[in-house]
Amino acid sequence: MTRASILAEALRLPVQERAKLITELIATVDDAAAEDPAEVEQAWAAELELRIARADSNPDEGIDWTDLRAQLMAK
Repeated sequence: MTRASILAEALRLPVQERAKLITELIATVDDAAAEDPAEVEQAWAAELELRIARADSNPDEGIDWTDLRAQLMAK
């Protein structure tokens, strides 16, 4: 399975189940941080840089927070 396919499956879960999954995933990162905090920090920094570059290269691709919130509340 790819990360994209796992994400697609996770997004099909109800909100409460997604929240539980997030908590469990974050706990695994916290466990890894206990082993090597610098490595985890570097991974987060790299992910943030990737997301910033993606947002900067496609500024019209994102969804306005107000619109996104309205969509989520409608579900």
